[in-house]
Amino acid sequence: MIRIVHVAAPILALTATACTTTQPVMIAPVEQPLALRRLQSHRFDTLDEVQLLETCADVLVDLGFQIDASDEVLGLLVASKQRSAVETGQILISFAAAALTGFLTPYDTQQTLRVSITSDPGEDACSLRANFQRVVWNSYGVLSRAEPLGDREIYRTFFDRVDEAMMQDGES
Repeated sequence: MIRIVHVAAPILALTATACTTTQPVMIAPVEQPLALRRLQSHRFDTLDEVQLLETCADVLVDLGFQIDASDEVLGLLVASKQRSAVETGQILISFAAAALTGFLTPYDTQQTLRVSITSDPGEDACSLRANFQRVVWNSYGVLSRAEPLGDREIYRTFFDRVDEAMMQDGES
């Protein structure tokens, strides 16, 4: 009898968690908004806001993004790119759980990387704020998560490339 309980308890726990439904996840709150805002912002020594936004669009296209919307009057640029979100570990866990319980748990399959860029022209310079985020869907086609990307390297790479392109445009 005790042996049955030791075997049945983990199986019941796995089936109980496999039957739970997930609610759509909104963008996760950021713990340090001020630090993230500083990371996302960069000041450029130019007054040509239109040229700066065009350069941003060129850099994003070079990085594999597709421009979704652009409005020079509002100083807004939105771009995205599709990527696979499949992770071997998630699939292995899902199939292992399915072997034990008979239920296949969802795993991440597709993701969209999005970026929105806003410009803020000043008296002697123009500031940009880039906001990168990741939206992930699972194997059932349900939104799994949406999260801001706070990796310093992403923003540094983007702003460095915009800086380089602006310098090259200024030289020509």
